[in-house]
Amino acid sequence: MNRNEYWLLNSAVEGWYPLVWLVCDNVEEVFNKRHHGLQRDELVSVLAELFRRGDLLAQRVEKFIEKEIFTPTRAEIEAALDDRVRCYYGLTSQGGAKWEEVSRPQWERYITAGVYADPQEGEVIGSDRQLVEKYDSLSDYVTDISVIAGSRRWDVLEPWQATYWKELPLGHRLRFKYEVKELPINDPAYREKCKEVSEEFNEMKKWYTPYTGS
Repeated sequence: MNRNEYWLLNSAVEGWYPLVWLVCDNVEEVFNKRHHGLQRDELVSVLAELFRRGDLLAQRVEKFIEKEIFTPTRAEIEAALDDRVRCYYGLTSQGGAKWEEVSRPQWERYITAGVYADPQEGEVIGSDRQLVEKYDSLSDYVTDISVIAGSRRWDVLEPWQATYWKELPLGHRLRFKYEVKELPINDPAYREKCKEVSEEFNEMKKWYTPYTGS
């Protein structure tokens, strides 16, 4: 596996993404990682090879409705990058296994979290309950939501579908209700605490080793 192939596999570890995002002006912001650095023809070639080998699959989306999953041709990849067709890409089990070989993920440290607008509820899930509790305690300083007292509820998922391609034996799920709050951004003590918490959050996100090969 080379660095370009790894970038594309790594970009889809936690979800399916539109192929057109790979050529948008703000790739680094969209994927929250350094730009892949590929020219258009290079990108198409690498994608075509990953699809051909069975490491990636594509899925058509029409009017926000997911259609069939398929292996695209080079022409179909070009059309998706041009946004002439809406097409997402994601890992196969084989592609996920190859990513794991070089990334050496610590799945026991992996956490997923999300909030929903209607109703205003959220959840945090991880294999390690202590890490989920820590995430919950820190999130008050990095988001504009406040968990409503008495609304926290725990349960266990056996198995836990951690990502769309990876299943883990167990996940501790914390569910809660929340309300939106106004952040005291003008409070120096609050800003200092946020800085500390952000550093801890960044450490928590280091659950695998990014590949830096040639």
